[in-house]
Amino acid sequence: EMHMNSQVDIYLTGKGKRSKPMHVQSERLVYQEAAAKIFLGPWSKLIRENTVVDAGGSVINMKDKQIDTIDADHAHGVDSYPKRHLNYAADMLHLTYNDDGELEKMNGVGNAHLTSESKGSETTVKANMVDLYFETENNENVLRRTLANGNASIEAKPEPQPDGKYAETKIIVSQTIELKMRKGGKELEEVETHVPTSLELLPNQPIQHHRILHG
Repeated sequence: EMHMNSQVDIYLTGKGKRSKPMHVQSERLVYQEAAAKIFLGPWSKLIRENTVVDAGGSVINMKDKQIDTIDADHAHGVDSYPKRHLNYAADMLHLTYNDDGELEKMNGVGNAHLTSESKGSETTVKANMVDLYFETENNENVLRRTLANGNASIEAKPEPQPDGKYAETKIIVSQTIELKMRKGGKELEEVETHVPTSLELLPNQPIQHHRILHG
Protein backbone atom coordinates (compact mmCIF):
# COMPACT_ATOMS: atom_id res chain seq x y z
CA GLU A 1 0.00 0.00 0.00
CA MET A 2 1.33 3.41 -0.96
CA HIS A 3 0.45 6.74 0.69
CA MET A 4 0.93 10.30 -0.59
CA ASN A 5 -0.10 12.81 2.07
CA SER A 6 0.31 16.23 0.50
CA GLN A 7 -0.12 18.01 -2.84
CA VAL A 8 -0.75 14.93 -4.97
CA ASP A 9 -0.09 15.60 -8.65
CA ILE A 10 0.25 12.55 -10.90
CA TYR A 11 -0.57 11.30 -14.40
CA LEU A 12 -2.28 7.98 -15.14
CA THR A 13 -1.81 6.48 -18.59
CA GLY A 14 -3.73 3.66 -20.25
CA LYS A 15 -2.72 0.90 -22.63
CA GLY A 16 -5.31 1.57 -25.33
CA LYS A 17 -4.15 3.00 -28.66
CA ARG A 18 -6.48 6.01 -28.24
CA SER A 19 -6.08 6.24 -24.47
CA LYS A 20 -5.19 9.71 -23.24
CA PRO A 21 -3.41 10.44 -19.94
CA MET A 22 -5.43 11.58 -16.94
CA HIS A 23 -4.00 14.32 -14.73
CA VAL A 24 -4.94 13.61 -11.10
CA GLN A 25 -4.68 16.15 -8.29
CA SER A 26 -5.67 15.78 -4.64
CA GLU A 27 -4.57 16.50 -1.09
CA ARG A 28 -4.01 12.82 -0.24
CA LEU A 29 -3.73 9.54 -2.15
CA VAL A 30 -3.79 5.91 -1.06
CA TYR A 31 -2.98 3.21 -3.61
CA GLN A 32 -4.03 -0.35 -2.73
CA GLU A 33 -2.32 -2.56 -5.30
CA ALA A 34 -4.06 -5.78 -4.23
CA ALA A 35 -7.49 -4.19 -4.55
CA ALA A 36 -6.47 -2.21 -7.66
CA LYS A 37 -7.90 0.99 -6.20
CA ILE A 38 -6.70 4.57 -5.81
CA PHE A 39 -8.37 6.61 -3.06
CA LEU A 40 -8.29 10.42 -3.28
CA GLY A 41 -9.41 12.94 -0.68
CA PRO A 42 -10.69 15.09 0.86
CA TRP A 43 -10.91 16.76 -2.56
CA SER A 44 -9.95 15.60 -6.03
CA LYS A 45 -9.52 17.00 -9.54
CA LEU A 46 -9.43 14.80 -12.64
CA ILE A 47 -8.32 16.31 -15.95
CA ARG A 48 -8.34 14.40 -19.23
CA GLU A 49 -7.96 16.28 -22.50
CA ASN A 50 -11.15 18.43 -22.76
CA THR A 51 -12.73 17.10 -19.56
CA VAL A 52 -12.32 18.47 -16.02
CA VAL A 53 -14.06 16.90 -12.99
CA ASP A 54 -13.89 18.48 -9.53
CA ALA A 55 -15.15 16.41 -6.60
CA GLY A 56 -14.84 15.62 -2.94
CA GLY A 57 -13.35 12.19 -2.35
CA SER A 58 -12.90 9.92 -5.38
CA VAL A 59 -12.06 6.27 -5.94
CA ILE A 60 -10.31 5.18 -9.16
CA ASN A 61 -10.84 1.48 -9.87
CA MET A 62 -8.11 -0.07 -12.03
CA LYS A 63 -8.24 -3.12 -14.31
CA ASP A 64 -5.11 -4.53 -15.90
CA LYS A 65 -3.29 -1.41 -14.68
CA GLN A 66 -5.56 1.02 -16.50
CA ILE A 67 -8.62 3.03 -15.45
CA ASP A 68 -11.81 0.97 -15.41
CA THR A 69 -14.28 3.09 -13.40
CA ILE A 70 -14.25 6.19 -11.20
CA ASP A 71 -16.59 7.04 -8.33
CA ALA A 72 -16.59 10.76 -7.48
CA ASP A 73 -18.47 12.24 -4.51
CA HIS A 74 -20.36 15.54 -4.97
CA ALA A 75 -18.82 15.98 -8.39
CA HIS A 76 -19.05 18.69 -11.01
CA GLY A 77 -17.64 18.26 -14.49
CA VAL A 78 -17.13 20.24 -17.68
CA ASP A 79 -16.45 19.00 -21.22
CA SER A 80 -15.34 21.84 -23.50
CA TYR A 81 -15.01 21.55 -27.26
CA PRO A 82 -14.98 24.28 -29.93
CA LYS A 83 -18.60 23.73 -31.00
CA ARG A 84 -20.17 22.16 -27.91
CA HIS A 85 -20.03 22.42 -24.14
CA LEU A 86 -21.25 20.00 -21.47
CA ASN A 87 -21.70 20.89 -17.80
CA TYR A 88 -22.83 18.17 -15.36
CA ALA A 89 -23.05 17.51 -11.64
CA ALA A 90 -24.44 14.99 -9.14
CA ASP A 91 -24.14 13.93 -5.51
CA MET A 92 -22.37 10.81 -6.80
CA LEU A 93 -20.84 10.45 -10.24
CA HIS A 94 -19.83 7.04 -11.64
CA LEU A 95 -17.70 6.99 -14.81
CA THR A 96 -17.09 3.84 -16.89
CA TYR A 97 -14.28 3.52 -19.44
CA ASN A 98 -13.95 1.02 -22.30
CA ASP A 99 -10.92 -1.11 -23.20
CA ASP A 100 -9.51 1.71 -25.33
CA GLY A 101 -9.53 4.03 -22.34
CA GLU A 102 -12.41 6.14 -23.69
CA LEU A 103 -15.32 7.30 -21.51
CA GLU A 104 -18.28 5.04 -22.30
CA LYS A 105 -20.92 5.88 -19.69
CA MET A 106 -21.50 8.40 -16.93
CA ASN A 107 -24.07 7.83 -14.18
CA GLY A 108 -25.12 10.67 -11.88
CA VAL A 109 -27.21 9.90 -8.79
CA GLY A 110 -28.79 12.52 -6.53
CA ASN A 111 -29.54 16.06 -7.72
CA ALA A 112 -28.21 15.12 -11.14
CA HIS A 113 -28.18 17.71 -13.89
CA LEU A 114 -26.71 18.21 -17.32
CA THR A 115 -26.49 21.36 -19.43
CA SER A 116 -25.56 21.01 -23.09
CA GLU A 117 -24.70 24.12 -25.07
CA SER A 118 -24.18 24.17 -28.82
CA LYS A 119 -24.97 26.43 -31.72
CA GLY A 120 -28.70 27.08 -31.70
CA SER A 121 -29.77 26.08 -28.21
CA GLU A 122 -29.05 25.37 -24.56
CA THR A 123 -30.62 22.22 -23.09
CA THR A 124 -30.75 21.49 -19.35
CA VAL A 125 -31.70 18.08 -17.95
CA LYS A 126 -32.50 17.51 -14.26
CA ALA A 127 -33.52 14.28 -12.49
CA ASN A 128 -32.88 12.06 -9.48
CA MET A 129 -30.63 9.98 -11.75
CA VAL A 130 -29.12 10.74 -15.16
CA ASP A 131 -27.21 8.30 -17.41
CA LEU A 132 -25.02 9.68 -20.20
CA TYR A 133 -23.83 7.39 -23.01
CA PHE A 134 -20.81 8.36 -25.13
CA GLU A 135 -19.31 7.18 -28.42
CA THR A 136 -16.02 7.99 -30.14
CA GLU A 137 -16.33 9.94 -33.38
CA ASN A 138 -13.36 11.44 -35.23
CA ASN A 139 -11.13 10.87 -32.20
CA GLU A 140 -13.56 12.80 -29.98
CA ASN A 141 -15.76 11.48 -27.18
CA VAL A 142 -19.30 12.66 -27.99
CA LEU A 143 -22.59 12.38 -26.10
CA ARG A 144 -25.09 10.24 -28.04
CA ARG A 145 -27.85 9.44 -25.53
CA THR A 146 -29.14 10.70 -22.17
CA LEU A 147 -31.60 8.87 -19.92
CA ALA A 148 -33.16 10.83 -17.02
CA ASN A 149 -35.10 8.94 -14.33
CA GLY A 150 -37.12 10.21 -11.38
CA ASN A 151 -38.69 13.70 -11.35
CA ALA A 152 -37.10 14.38 -14.71
CA SER A 153 -37.31 17.66 -16.59
CA ILE A 154 -35.81 19.16 -19.74
CA GLU A 155 -35.62 22.85 -20.55
CA ALA A 156 -34.56 23.83 -24.07
CA LYS A 157 -33.70 27.51 -24.51
CA PRO A 158 -33.23 28.70 -28.11
CA GLU A 159 -30.60 31.12 -29.31
CA PRO A 160 -31.73 34.02 -31.53
CA GLN A 161 -32.40 33.22 -35.17
CA PRO A 162 -30.60 35.14 -37.96
CA ASP A 163 -33.44 37.71 -38.00
CA GLY A 164 -33.03 38.28 -34.24
CA LYS A 165 -36.24 36.47 -33.28
CA TYR A 166 -36.47 33.71 -30.66
CA ALA A 167 -38.43 30.47 -30.80
CA GLU A 168 -40.34 29.38 -27.71
CA THR A 169 -38.60 27.86 -24.70
CA LYS A 170 -39.73 24.25 -24.23
CA ILE A 171 -40.02 22.51 -20.85
CA ILE A 172 -40.80 18.78 -20.63
CA VAL A 173 -41.63 17.15 -17.29
CA SER A 174 -41.98 13.39 -16.77
CA GLN A 175 -40.72 10.56 -14.59
CA THR A 176 -38.54 9.18 -17.39
CA ILE A 177 -37.14 11.08 -20.36
CA GLU A 178 -34.73 9.85 -23.05
CA LEU A 179 -32.77 12.18 -25.33
CA LYS A 180 -30.94 11.11 -28.48
CA MET A 181 -28.33 13.32 -30.12
CA ARG A 182 -27.52 13.66 -33.79
CA LYS A 183 -24.17 12.39 -35.03
CA GLY A 184 -21.45 14.63 -33.64
CA GLY A 185 -23.29 15.18 -30.36
CA LYS A 186 -24.02 18.87 -31.04
CA GLU A 187 -27.75 18.79 -31.83
CA LEU A 188 -30.75 17.15 -30.20
CA GLU A 189 -32.42 14.65 -32.55
CA GLU A 190 -35.23 13.09 -30.53
CA VAL A 191 -36.93 13.17 -27.11
CA GLU A 192 -38.94 10.19 -25.89
CA THR A 193 -41.08 9.59 -22.81
CA HIS A 194 -43.01 6.43 -21.96
CA VAL A 195 -45.13 7.71 -19.04
CA PRO A 196 -47.48 10.70 -18.54
CA THR A 197 -45.74 13.88 -19.64
CA SER A 198 -46.33 17.62 -19.78
CA LEU A 199 -44.91 20.01 -22.39
CA GLU A 200 -44.84 23.72 -21.56
CA LEU A 201 -44.12 26.35 -24.21
CA LEU A 202 -42.88 29.66 -22.81
CA PRO A 203 -43.11 32.71 -25.07
CA ASN A 204 -39.97 34.67 -25.90
CA GLN A 205 -41.79 37.18 -28.11
CA PRO A 206 -45.06 39.15 -27.69
CA ILE A 207 -46.74 37.29 -30.55
CA GLN A 208 -46.15 33.90 -28.92
CA HIS A 209 -48.52 32.37 -26.37
CA HIS A 210 -47.96 30.42 -23.15
CA ARG A 211 -49.20 26.88 -23.68
CA ILE A 212 -49.20 23.66 -21.62
CA LEU A 213 -49.87 20.26 -23.19
CA HIS A 214 -50.45 17.01 -21.29
CA GLY A 215 -50.07 13.53 -22.72
